[in-house]
Amino acid sequence: MFLFFAGLVGLTVFVLIGWAGTMVYRLYKPEQSRPFADSPVVQRKKATARGERISVGVREIRADRRRAERIQSDRWEYAWGRSDGIPESWHEDLWARRN
Repeated sequence: MFLFFAGLVGLTVFVLIGWAGTMVYRLYKPEQSRPFADSPVVQRKKATARGERISVGVREIRADRRRAERIQSDRWEYAWGRSDGIPESWHEDLWARRN
């Protein structure tokens, strides 16, 4: 029984020392950031502009949708058209309902 617990403690200490060593290494030698031209988004846009077919993953599709939503976040879509903000009647209604 003692050997079992000693083995567990030894394994735990070994894993913690490995983790601490990895963290120290990453603090002193961080990953180099890639130049903007090497970004997958830029590479994909260049390939698309050249007319090449490229594979697109779910991550890229979600990133494109988030980027498009961020650009169009100032525009609101309604049944009667678009607006740059909430309709004035809604604003007045909210103001009338304030606490």
